Amino acid sequence: MLKLELRDRERQFSAKGNIVYPSYKRWQELSEELSNFLTACPEGGLEEVNARLSSLWTTSEKSSVRHKKVKRSMSLPMLASQSGAVRIRRKDFRDGYVYQSIDANQLYYGFSKKDGKILFNSPLPHPRLTTKNLKIYEYQYQPVNECVKMDEWKTVYEKEGVIVEHAPGTKARRYIRATLPFDLYLLWDKELQKAKDKSSLTLPSKVIRETKDFFEEGIYKNEELAQFFPKPRENNKKFTMNIELVGSTVKFSYVTA
Repeated sequence: MLKLELRDRERQFSAKGNIVYPSYKRWQELSEELSNFLTACPEGGLEEVNARLSSLWTTSEKSSVRHKKVKRSMSLPMLASQSGAVRIRRKDFRDGYVYQSIDANQLYYGFSKKDGKILFNSPLPHPRLTTKNLKIYEYQYQPVNECVKMDEWKTVYEKEGVIVEHAPGTKARRYIRATLPFDLYLLWDKELQKAKDKSSLTLPSKVIRETKDFFEEGIYKNEELAQFFPKPRENNKKFTMNIELVGSTVKFSYVTA
């Protein structure tokens, strides 16, 4: 419920009231019906409760209308799919357990390592998501002797003022970060070359550039550096990079495909 107040002195108009979600009243009725049922039948089990809830459902389930547009007065929004599903165990009103599925933005904090190599097929979930009441779908615990954090940077190239760092990033994508003299950066940034003011100080915190110009016509012209700069996430036309430092030296980072 949202409080609303509108006023326009010039037009001598005013309005005041509350905006209520359309299904709010219906959910109130459902709550009252269920509360009355539990009071009248305190020994009722889960089957009886489900039967009572089903009798209150107003949308027909007949095959003839199943695919037709209908008004669902009891529906709640839900995700069509979950990129990172976590199951939460909760106690119900009968002192039993029910399970709620939620979508988590980031499930993992690192990767397993074996013989010095990162096992990108073995992401490690955050310890707080592996308790008795929390469980990640399709994950089975395995003992880990060595790991690397997803935000752990490692220098893979350093020469003549150019530093390239890699980090594991996420389950599917790596992070790349480069620090280099501005003159070299300008050779790669074709769009900045065309600008009236070619200073690095004009670069915003996020820059969108043509992938072909920046990589194939820029970075990849340098065979020594090319191997340390995999294609970015948006590798079809344009990509986004974060500008972390400007001046005589430029530092930028991006996410791989």
